[in-house]
Amino acid sequence: MGFLLEDDTLFPTSTKTTTPLYIGLATGYCGSVTTFSAFILGAFEQLSNTAPVHHGRKIRDDVAAMLAYVIGTLAISLGGLQVGAHLAVFSKGFLRKLPFRWTDALAMPVGLGMWVAVVIMAVLIKKWRGDVLFACVFSPPGAIVRFWASRLGNPMCRVFPLGTFMVNILGTAVLAGLLAGRYAHSGVNTCDVLKGLGDGFCGCLTTVSTFVVEVRGLRSGFLGTL
Repeated sequence: MGFLLEDDTLFPTSTKTTTPLYIGLATGYCGSVTTFSAFILGAFEQLSNTAPVHHGRKIRDDVAAMLAYVIGTLAISLGGLQVGAHLAVFSKGFLRKLPFRWTDALAMPVGLGMWVAVVIMAVLIKKWRGDVLFACVFSPPGAIVRFWASRLGNPMCRVFPLGTFMVNILGTAVLAGLLAGRYAHSGVNTCDVLKGLGDGFCGCLTTVSTFVVEVRGLRSGFLGTL
């Protein structure tokens, strides 16, 4: 994300918001591979001492573990953003502008075809449903909802990214409900669908990368202007 934001060769700044490939890489890939709902779930597991790796830890260490997890994740994310930006500056003399005509023309049919193929595989291949296929089926709707929520919601408040904030909160709340539903229902197919909704829809609806970018860009003293 840092590389894409700082780069002005592959994607000229004046055309970034209207370039489908840039939107797909930034909002689609980076926004979906970094999930805010799973981040909050991890913090909850540290605080409740239910993380598989640290199960059985002393109660007094739970708050410290949660703070270390949250601070470490945000620090690494901000550091990665800066590293990517510096790499973009370093590589300016080596890159050339990409030809977008054929990539933009192929993106829609290829993406739609791959999603249809995943839906067919989810119907036919039972053993992959819970781990991969249902998540892939529900991922595109989550990413699309996040894109439009940010596009429409962020301009509503000049100093605060309202759209991204709302989808992160909504996705985290939905994930909590889905986890409760998985514990309440024992059916294999039901649990696979709920797991796919949590990993796919909620995972792509929420984003850490955009959250970090917008946190870094917040103006000082913005609370007094709301």
